[in-house]
Amino acid sequence: MAYATNADVSARLGIFTLDGTTQPTTTEVDALLAEKSGQLDAVMSSVGVTVPVTAPASFTVYLRGLEAAGATADTLAIMFPDASGAGSIDETIAYWLGMWTTGLEMLKDGSAIPSGVTLSSAGLPSSYLTANPDTELAIGTIAEPGITKGRVY
Repeated sequence: MAYATNADVSARLGIFTLDGTTQPTTTEVDALLAEKSGQLDAVMSSVGVTVPVTAPASFTVYLRGLEAAGATADTLAIMFPDASGAGSIDETIAYWLGMWTTGLEMLKDGSAIPSGVTLSSAGLPSSYLTANPDTELAIGTIAEPGITKGRVY
């Protein structure tokens, strides 16, 4: 589920417009929005948020703006692939890309997730450190190999 729309991206493009003949087209921008939505959902589900997010309304508005910022950066990069240098569209692309990456980082560390958001009861995936503790598990002598960690031979 995309949180943002073509209108949200168009509002951020300023004097540039989107339609069925521009590069990218409105259909291609819809695909960019779906891609960004998938990235948002992946990040949020990795920290325990139930996706897609439908409440609270203030958080969905935040996600709409964040998704639109990422899609705007991609849209401008497609519109102006050779832009570079001071005063170019490259600075605008960098601005929207910065908004997107900062927002993703805030979602990853949980600082942008309000307390009213529904959390998943399925549990979070384990990491290498949770699946591989520093100490060996005591599972009995039958299942232990002949050579064990920490044993002096």
